Amino acid sequence: MKLAIVVAVALVSLVATVASKPDKLVCYYGGWVVYRPGDGKYDIENIDPNLCTHVIYSFVGLDTSGEIKVLDPWIDLPDNWGKDGFGRFNSMKKINPDLKTLIAIGGWNEGSVKYSETFAIPAKRAVFVKSSVDFLKKYNFDGLDLDWEYPNQRGGKPEDVDNFSKLLQELRVEFDKYGYLLTAAVAAAETSFTQSYDVPKLGQYLHFINIMTYDFHGAWEKETGLNSPLYMSKIEEGTSFAGFNTDASIQAWMKYGAPASKVILGVGLYGRSFTIIDQNCITPRCPTSGPGAAGQFTREAGMLGYNEICLAEAGAKKMWDDEAQVPYMSWGNQWVGYDDERSAKLKVDYIKKYNLGGGMVWSVDTDDFHGKCGKGKNPLMTVLNRELGITQSGTTTPDPITTTTEDPGTGPTEEPGTTEEPTTTTTPAPTAPPPTPSPTDVCKFEGFNRDPYDCAVFYRCWIYEGQYEYMKFECGPGLWFDPDLIVCNFPSAVDCTPQTP
Repeated sequence: MKLAIVVAVALVSLVATVASKPDKLVCYYGGWVVYRPGDGKYDIENIDPNLCTHVIYSFVGLDTSGEIKVLDPWIDLPDNWGKDGFGRFNSMKKINPDLKTLIAIGGWNEGSVKYSETFAIPAKRAVFVKSSVDFLKKYNFDGLDLDWEYPNQRGGKPEDVDNFSKLLQELRVEFDKYGYLLTAAVAAAETSFTQSYDVPKLGQYLHFINIMTYDFHGAWEKETGLNSPLYMSKIEEGTSFAGFNTDASIQAWMKYGAPASKVILGVGLYGRSFTIIDQNCITPRCPTSGPGAAGQFTREAGMLGYNEICLAEAGAKKMWDDEAQVPYMSWGNQWVGYDDERSAKLKVDYIKKYNLGGGMVWSVDTDDFHGKCGKGKNPLMTVLNRELGITQSGTTTPDPITTTTEDPGTGPTEEPGTTEEPTTTTTPAPTAPPPTPSPTDVCKFEGFNRDPYDCAVFYRCWIYEGQYEYMKFECGPGLWFDPDLIVCNFPSAVDCTPQTP
């Protein structure tokens, strides 16, 4: 009898172990990246459908009525010579039948106030639930990813926490009728997510939880900082930054009740960059004068894609932080903290150690998808796929990539410090591009503003903390931005005169 009990316990343990094996690589794609110039332009056909288990198209928006709103019809829809992004995105399932496609709603630029006000009203939540189901049916997505940044923050209200949980419950009840997936992208740090979420309810209603374990530091601070450290550096011990790392965030989410099997660890395929004041001070927590120069592809000050970072390695000093278990790099007065193949593998080791649900990347368009750095195409995603052991219909085994395989243990090394890594490529580091226009130069009102001098260029403008911020876009060759239709149109159909509110 005792033997039977021991065998039964062993079998239950084995089943539990198998069930909790990481089995997801969730990949976000931003529809707007088709507007990037040159080798930075990324289209849906650049996505490898066999690298990811789930791909998420970003973003749609929310109308105050509760309906889902398409933000860029020319990119997303086939109407009026549009690019039919939704249709082409979901066509990837023909290549990989195991692939699941989701649509993400929200994002940083959508803000929080509109979501707070809309989802506080039960009737509007009901409208949203119906609109979501109709949208998934119409465009053939397999699920919805909620990216409300963030409940009870950025102008939200305390009741957002409960209203968000109610929304998830209402969505899940309806989604289960059709087999749709329900997920969310959520804040990472304990000081943030405890303001926004009832964690046990998220664990109950969501199929999995995409934790954005990146953007822990950036140019909004006055010192250099690592974008996505795996562990805490001793320099941050006892400070307000002590919880700003992947390990602290993941452990906090599980402490508050998130099931490990639903926790998806985020990996940024980009870095946060700074302009440093003293070129002899190149470690984390060195003083800065502002964001780093915009990259040639991403063209956003304070941020560089990995496809830009790896091209810069030859002319830069690349360092490894033994405590945080991530690299950083400097050249001239520029500094960037990021993830590379070595740190990506260490993060998969962490996922396996704690039996998490898998990994997530933001976003596919900033990996070295052309293979320009001599490490093969999509080197970071390839490491994540290989180390997670992802296999799907039609999947081929990725080409091996040589990476450092030290076990990070349970935290920083006993003799913490930084070690310099040799660089072998010969591509020169990027230099600062010409100054970008200020928001007041290009933003006359919220929404899409056309460039006053170039009809092929336009900006999406929004107000944050009383000031304009914007993202720049360019129409395809031979097209001008049409402010009336909010699409890129033929020049013959566009009045190329200054835009007014």
